[in-house]
Amino acid sequence: MTDHPVIRGPIAVIAEDEEIGRLLLAESAVAAGLEPVMFENGRDALLFLQTSDVALVFLDVEMPGLDGYEVCRQIRTMRRYALVPIVMVTGRDDKLAINRAFEAGATDFISKPVSWALLPHRLEYILRNATSVRALADREAKLNTLLEAIPDALWVVSSDGEPRWSPNAHMVMPQFDKTPTISVAFEAALPSDIRSDVSTAIRKTATDGKSRKFEYRHEETDDTVHRSAELRFSRCEGGDVLIVRQDTSERTAAAESIERLAYFDTLTGLPNRQRLIETAERFLAWAEKSKAGVAFIYLDLNSFKRINDSFGHSVGDAVLKRVADTLSSVLSRFVSRPGDLSLARLGGDEFVILLTDASARDAALDMASACCNALEKPIVIDQLEFLTTPSIGVAIYPDDGIDVEALLKHADTAMYQAKAAGGPSVSVYTPAMSARLRDQLDLETRLRRAVREGRLDVRYQPKFRLFDNSLAGVEALSRWYDSELGEIAPSRFIQIAEESNLIMDIGAWLARTV
Repeated sequence: MTDHPVIRGPIAVIAEDEEIGRLLLAESAVAAGLEPVMFENGRDALLFLQTSDVALVFLDVEMPGLDGYEVCRQIRTMRRYALVPIVMVTGRDDKLAINRAFEAGATDFISKPVSWALLPHRLEYILRNATSVRALADREAKLNTLLEAIPDALWVVSSDGEPRWSPNAHMVMPQFDKTPTISVAFEAALPSDIRSDVSTAIRKTATDGKSRKFEYRHEETDDTVHRSAELRFSRCEGGDVLIVRQDTSERTAAAESIERLAYFDTLTGLPNRQRLIETAERFLAWAEKSKAGVAFIYLDLNSFKRINDSFGHSVGDAVLKRVADTLSSVLSRFVSRPGDLSLARLGGDEFVILLTDASARDAALDMASACCNALEKPIVIDQLEFLTTPSIGVAIYPDDGIDVEALLKHADTAMYQAKAAGGPSVSVYTPAMSARLRDQLDLETRLRRAVREGRLDVRYQPKFRLFDNSLAGVEALSRWYDSELGEIAPSRFIQIAEESNLIMDIGAWLARTV
């Protein structure tokens, strides 16, 4: 071994058993900007390589002990030398010797006699190429790290859909116990019912170069986990197509959760007012084109407030859930009829059913009657029975209105008319109901003002004993005279007072006055 006490630049290890050959190789290395370190055999060269970093290795094929082929193989087992150029120097120029050199891991070979004048230029080329190889390997390692971190599966496929390459499909497809082939992974990623659409998207993308997206849903093997995915298609150079498969299950679930909060009642799971309005607008648009009718069936539970006040809202919520289930069951019996059906909860104890039908009025009355019959049976909660008889109002498009707001208002008005009748009843809207409701609201406003300003009167009606015709006492009666409407009969304003909770204020005033 030649002693080199100070190493100033990149090292070139030279293993050559002939001294002249070592010196000539060393001169070529120096000319190429390398610092030569020379050895007479391969074993000493291996010992040096285990503790040092080198830029290039010269190996003579025929050396005592380990030949150049074996030394090359052992160098390649060292991770740090996977990309370091190894140049084999051989006196043979036959094909077998060259193949053995490359099989052992050699980067290049030099046949003796060596052209020493050209060797430094050849070494410069080898070193530049090694630098490019290392840079490429570094980029490839970074790219592989990036691809492994991407949760999406990638494929490059031909224009006819044949998979050519995938860096990570097996890693993002958890159903595989071992690494599958590219074709198996690609086929497993696509449910059978979408493969035709995927093939069409591949062909179109390969032809016109436009990027495309395709979303689909699928179920896991146990049929209990619903997942969604998105495929993105883009054309590569040469006409192949890059497909990226992204699992969108979390995004889809989040969107569905937001939709449920925005459009569905959290207690019953039924559509809420906003979804009802959108559905009704769609029904009306369809009915206008088809000349069909749309029924708005407005349902309110009689005396439901007593349940909440007496037993608490938890019991009231349980009753509402049972009512929602009962109404849904009623609708399920009408699914065979033509047209569309929809049930929604507006809030509190109010529900609305929409239906489209050529004979919407008759269909609505049948539906309302079925709802009344279904709710006749008591609802049992914690061994307590609750009667939830409904009052139902019906309004029909286009007879009773041409927009959603008017039809809902008129169905609500008809429902209040049914409630006034008492018990489970159904009323179909008529224009006179709106006039009566306006009169009632006006009368309620006047009554509130009269109570607040003390404009009620007391009339005393004497009470006599029949057997001796003597005065036994008096009965105090409240009377109301309005400056514009005149004398208001008690039969009118007492009912309004009871429905609006003014009866308590009137009773207290009457007791104080008497």
